[in-house]
Amino acid sequence: MLLTQLNEIAAGYSSTSAQIALAWVLTKGQHIVPIPGASKITHLEDNCCAAYSELRAGGN
Repeated sequence: MLLTQLNEIAAGYSSTSAQIALAWVLTKGQHIVPIPGASKITHLEDNCCAAYSELRAGGN
């Protein structure tokens, strides 16, 4: 159920659930530094896109 909600939120931002999760961690403060894994170039590109996501209350 939680994953379904995360996927719905991600769809509202035209993002992946991984991008939304990483973007959320990035909003937690300057003292929090996520260390995402990237075993493929596409994963690295997705991680980079998360840095430019702007999460807003209520989605879109």
